[in-house]
Amino acid sequence: MLADTLRMEMQKTHQFFLSTIKVLEETDSQFKPKDDMYTVAQQVAHTAHTVDWFSDNAFNPEGMTFEQEALEEHDKIVLPYTSLAEAKKWLAEAFVKAAENFGSKSDEELLSLMPEKSLMGPSPRFTCAYGITDHTAHHRGSLAVYVRMLGKVPNMPYML
Repeated sequence: MLADTLRMEMQKTHQFFLSTIKVLEETDSQFKPKDDMYTVAQQVAHTAHTVDWFSDNAFNPEGMTFEQEALEEHDKIVLPYTSLAEAKKWLAEAFVKAAENFGSKSDEELLSLMPEKSLMGPSPRFTCAYGITDHTAHHRGSLAVYVRMLGKVPNMPYML
């Protein structure tokens, strides 16, 4: 029962994100407000990578760990992205995988607690799905600002 809700949550979260950035074009891929910020493509790639990270680690027996080295490794993966289309492709794949991952678990698995020292612990493992939702909303908002800075109007995210 909970699995179906989480599967739908992943699908809706992805659609809300896409709706917000619908007005962005491939030619906007390299836009960034300041030199030390992610580009449009990198924002989307960062979001995809984080969807994968939450989904991959939600059921890790060790829980979700977070070290400085992980951030450096994350940037090595995200910073090379120069294409919005490629980043959106990764995002779509990440959300399909997350929907399948959370959607395939029993209520018992979803309600089991993460280890105490885990980043999300000792929360039920299903809360990682809402970590995805929250993080994605944060970057959806950032990209809405990018859209405005490009002189465009972001779509209302909830109007699919």
